[in-house]
Formats: sequence, structure tokens, C-alpha cells
Amino acid sequence: MDDLESVRRAFTDACATRKTRSLDVVFRLGGRRVRLRVAGTELAELLTSAFASVIDPRGASEPPDAADTNGVDLSIAAWDRAATGVGCPGLGLVPDRTDTLGPGLMFQYRNGHLLRYDRASIVKCLDRRSRELFLCVEDAAQLGLNDRTRPFEHFLRAWAHDRSLHVLHAGLVAHDGRGLLLGGQGGSGKSTTAIACALGGLDFLGDDFVATAATPDEWFGHALYDTVRVDTSNLERFPELKAHCTLPSQPRDGFKSLVYMSDVLPEATQRVASTRVAAIAIPTIAGTGTTFVRPTSRAEVLRRLAPSTLLRALGGGAASFAHMTELVRHLPCYELVLGASIDTVPALITDLLDSAAS
Repeated sequence: MDDLESVRRAFTDACATRKTRSLDVVFRLGGRRVRLRVAGTELAELLTSAFASVIDPRGASEPPDAADTNGVDLSIAAWDRAATGVGCPGLGLVPDRTDTLGPGLMFQYRNGHLLRYDRASIVKCLDRRSRELFLCVEDAAQLGLNDRTRPFEHFLRAWAHDRSLHVLHAGLVAHDGRGLLLGGQGGSGKSTTAIACALGGLDFLGDDFVATAATPDEWFGHALYDTVRVDTSNLERFPELKAHCTLPSQPRDGFKSLVYMSDVLPEATQRVASTRVAAIAIPTIAGTGTTFVRPTSRAEVLRRLAPSTLLRALGGGAASFAHMTELVRHLPCYELVLGASIDTVPALITDLLDSAAS
């Protein structure tokens, strides 16, 4: 039985309308090929901007109704109801479990293999077996900044977890093929550090959410989103961002603006989407004195890294905690104390990564 037949048909109908254009692109998450098909001009622009740093330039575009490309590990189909006139039908199934998630409801079917998220302005479905993800938005022009910043966040986490890719609440920057994972809860300085490094010439792979994976000998980090959310203090601290920021306009947007890093530094975001992780640093905002790096305990890094990852919906549970424990156990751990000035951050991180290579 095809549980998503009606949803799949709705997407086909949305693509068939002549009211708006459609888009078909390929990108890579964690080294895996993902196909994104979109019906709706504005929604296509929003989604491709969010994933700009991981779009695969070798992925040839095809008509949205063409057969899936061989080797695609996830197929995403998204459409805009306001642009196409097509809504998303119900599944007609009794859920095994229902949870609240923000302003919406998360439904789990088929022992968790089929997921659906519903709220007034957006519907998402993920079939973990067929590796299909569907998104229908009420009106792309009215999407809040949270939805624009990290599209499909919870479902991408579930898909990644099925492939031993663990999505961490962390940032990631790199220099010369070596990456530094930036852990910590919101407000700890991850974004400040990642943006400072990007503007200082390092590779930017993310400021808030990245994927990590292990091999027998090495750890790897992968970019997910090209977006950052910045508060007023960081807009003042980094004036280069001001010309590229989208200010919050709705109450649910909070107080942070949205910036696509590829608009600010195209080469920095398109140069690398994956890197070998060489070390972990936990930023701490002191606000006074000099900025410096010092070794810290593995227990402290795990204490600062794990909670904000595990407490998120579909956060990976025991497997993700075991992954983070091994990550911390095998990599050198530091604390980055952010003082009155952060001008030295890129040089400090570069020196740290160079020393990790020796």
C-alpha cells in the first residue's frame, strides 16, 4: 500500500499548473545525493537559497515530472499552495503517536517509518523507507524566518540518523581541509565565532546545525544550511552582513535577522561542504579582556554540546549521545573565550587547526 499516493498526486498536480514555474536541482548532504523539486517560484528561491552551499553543480536539471536520478538518497518534493492552487491531502491513517511540536502537531505512523507534521501554514511528510519528503506551504511569501532558515529541519535529522549521520546543534568552520566543531547552547557565541572566521578567510560550513559522521580512523563534518540568524549586536559587529539581512517582520520571527552566507561571501560558502573534523571548541562570551583559546576537559565539552542536540525533536537519542561521546573522546577539546574584541578569532582558529595537523 502506498500511504503517500494522494500526497504524491497533489505534487504532480501542482507541477502541472501553468500559474508558476517549477525547479529541479540536486544537492549533497553528508556526501549523499538529494534531489529537490519545487513548484512555485518564490518557494524555489527560498529553498535553493537555504541550501546554496551544498547544491551540486554537476547535478543536471530535469523536468519536475522526470524519473528520479539514479543514486538519489532522498527525494524532496515541495509546492506552494498560493502559487499552484493545490493543497496537501490527509493521509487517512490512524497515527501510532501524536506530539506537539511548536505551533503544530507531529504524527508518527507505521512504527515511526512514516512522519507527518501539520500546522496552519505548512504540512510536511517523510517516508523513511521510500526516502521521500514532501512539503506544502500555504503561501511562501508569508513563511516566517524560522521556516526559511532551516527547511525540513526535524525530518532531515531523522533521514540523516538513518544513515549514521548525526545532526548536532553546533557550528563548523575549516581551514586547509581541517575543521573545528563549535559546540554550545544558544547564545554561547557559536554564530559570532563562525561569522568572524568566515569573514576572516576560513571556510564556513554552518553556525548552528551541522552533520557529523565517523569512519574507523577519522571524523567528518558536513554543511547543511547556508543560513545564519543574527541579532542586532552581531549586525553591528559585522557590518558586512547588513546589506544582505532579512529583518524579522512577524512576531514568530523573534528578534534575529536572516542572512544567507553565500550572498555575503560566495567563495567561502561554495568552496567546501564537508571537512575532516580536527578539534572541538566551546565558545564562551566574556565580553572583556583579550580573546584566547585554552584546553578544556572532555566532560565539559560533552556537557555543553549534548543537551541542546538531544532535546530537539527526532534528536537521535542514545545513538546520538554515544556518537557525541566518542567524538569528544577522540578529538582535542578547547574553550574559546571571546573577549572585548574578536578581531583575533580567525588567526587563533587557524593556528589551532594548524597545530592539530602536526
